[in-house]
Amino acid sequence: MLTTIALGLLLSGAQDAADSLGPAAAKARGPRFAAPVMVRAGDAPLNGADDLLYPSPVLFDVDGDGDTELVVGDLWGNLFRYERIATDDASVRFGPRERVQYFDGANVELPNW
Repeated sequence: MLTTIALGLLLSGAQDAADSLGPAAAKARGPRFAAPVMVRAGDAPLNGADDLLYPSPVLFDVDGDGDTELVVGDLWGNLFRYERIATDDASVRFGPRERVQYFDGANVELPNW
């Protein structure tokens, strides 16, 4: 979360500096990014109570159903998935955390050390 906040502040400062240089600089700087948003899983922030160390998220269709799930690995080698939940508005929401498992039911672990 602190990384997201710091990145948002950095991008905001860079945007302010580019805006002060005029239209040519604005055209040269390329696309603008939207403000960062907190990723939520269920009703809580993604890493609110999960205690993941250096979570690394990616969107990937783990179960082959055509919908991308949020897959998060951490420094300890844990691999979790969060099922995408359909919503009526344009927001993206994810369900509760589940371990990514092999076909035999064993947890997938990817040690980093």
